[in-house]
Amino acid sequence: MLEDSRRNGAFARAVRRALARRPAETVVEIGAGAGLLALVAARAAPAATVYAVEENREMADVLDATLSANGSPANARVVRARSTAWSVPGDGARADVVIAEVFDAGLLGEGCLPTLRDAARRILRRGGEMIPRSAALYCVLLDATPKAAAGIEARALDAVPRFALARATVPLSVDLRAASGARRLSPPSRLFSFDFTDGDAPLERVAAASTTFAAAGTLNAYALYFVLDLDGDASLSTSPDDPPTCWFQSLRYLPAPLDVRPGATVTLRAAHTADSVAVAVENLRPPPYRPRASAAGVVAG
Repeated sequence: MLEDSRRNGAFARAVRRALARRPAETVVEIGAGAGLLALVAARAAPAATVYAVEENREMADVLDATLSANGSPANARVVRARSTAWSVPGDGARADVVIAEVFDAGLLGEGCLPTLRDAARRILRRGGEMIPRSAALYCVLLDATPKAAAGIEARALDAVPRFALARATVPLSVDLRAASGARRLSPPSRLFSFDFTDGDAPLERVAAASTTFAAAGTLNAYALYFVLDLDGDASLSTSPDDPPTCWFQSLRYLPAPLDVRPGATVTLRAAHTADSVAVAVENLRPPPYRPRASAAGVVAG
């Protein structure tokens, strides 16, 4: 996150807007990392106490150093703990604003769902602001056939079970803008929406969506990206059609390829757990039949 100016700027502006809208006594940043957003909050709300919660020991040392290098704000506190095992100090105390950047390229891989559900239940006061407040997860279908590298045909890897299994199960963070070996075959499909302010949000769900192919090719992968609603006033998208962030997109390979044509449709069966997402492709249906008219006006079959 340190060098991602687009992501840093979007979160920082959302934090400043939240603290300008109403007075805050307590601000909590979960997964504070290097402490950039905790520092933004401490400066924007000098009368508030800002708790920067970070469980990783080495990262908490960096957090301490960041605050020290920036004047050691008197209202900032470093908390070396996991947020789910920590509470705001004080009997029944809650935070007016909770900030959390606990996402990977596939959104859920860092455990944002249980972390933010717990924060909504125990840490954020009723009527407080969660940044981000929600997210939507999208899927786009790809022809990502391995290309020859240095004169070696990479498709042969799929004949080796160990490599084929890894390619089918291990997500890759890729930038589809620059990935010459990944071609989009379909428009994006919205799979799930997540409300991070809901303390009773389910950690596991299934969903189905239908999509129509816009291009011909070999369907053998899909990519996930997401859009964060930061505060109702601004969003942050990792779509390949938007300016890049260091999240990029999360590419996963399908177990078996399908040859597809424009106009053909498939059903996407999606499921998520607390920290993962999987998509299966089912029911490939050919393009609808459209008779062609000949030059003489006779309908051709």
